[in-house]
Amino acid sequence: VLVGVSLWRSRGVKSHDDFMVAGRSVPVALLVGTLVCTWIGSGSLFGGAGLAYRTGIAELWFSFGGWMGLVVAYFLAGRVRRIAQYTVPDLLEQRYNATARVLGTVAIILAYVTIAAYQFRGGGWILTIVTDGAISPDMGMYITAAAIVVFTALAGMVSIVTVDVFNGVIIILGILFALPYLVFEVGGVGAVLDGLPAEHTAALGGHNVLWVFGVAMPTFLLILGESGMYQKFFSAKDESAARKAVVGMVLGIMFIETTLALLAIVG
Repeated sequence: VLVGVSLWRSRGVKSHDDFMVAGRSVPVALLVGTLVCTWIGSGSLFGGAGLAYRTGIAELWFSFGGWMGLVVAYFLAGRVRRIAQYTVPDLLEQRYNATARVLGTVAIILAYVTIAAYQFRGGGWILTIVTDGAISPDMGMYITAAAIVVFTALAGMVSIVTVDVFNGVIIILGILFALPYLVFEVGGVGAVLDGLPAEHTAALGGHNVLWVFGVAMPTFLLILGESGMYQKFFSAKDESAARKAVVGMVLGIMFIETTLALLAIVG
């Protein structure tokens, strides 16, 4: 389905700007959807949910760093869009020199090889789960990788924005139905709370403020270094759209990550 959507959208790609930054014409609503999906991936679905299952609601302090990073990104989004480059290395060359561009490119390649690898593995495990083992994790990983490469190559940012919004709708609808269903199956909110260890509902989970700082800082720095986010700022139709989209991104990510944590705790 996603490859089919990309084939359909590829008809609208007529220029370098269309492929790299969707013609710099992405409206706020679509930009919010694609920005949310920039951050929500297998790390949230498996890593974040797994931590919430083991440690409780305090897992959200890991996410809190990313939320605070987006507050900073709000003040950067308009300026990034005004510069109107294509990628972060382009931005580094404009601000500094060609050496900075090369170093930035190398850093992004190293980072995204790792990021893409665990996203592909996460996609493989999801396919294994939804097919009840008919597709092995390794085969699922190859299928996921092939699908992502194909739909990205077909239409670039135009394809990415469309597919991200499609995925975002599925994620939100899925967790909106899943959480109340699980709570009902367990026997209600009271039954859920009665069955949890005390530390699972404690704000700090038995830890101190220094622990909060330690777990929040990595995600704070990670999201500020998320090159895909800046490329999507370049794709916004104007500076105002870029800033408004960050507000929507913060709200969307807070909702999804909090709901995923609650799903893991209940389940």
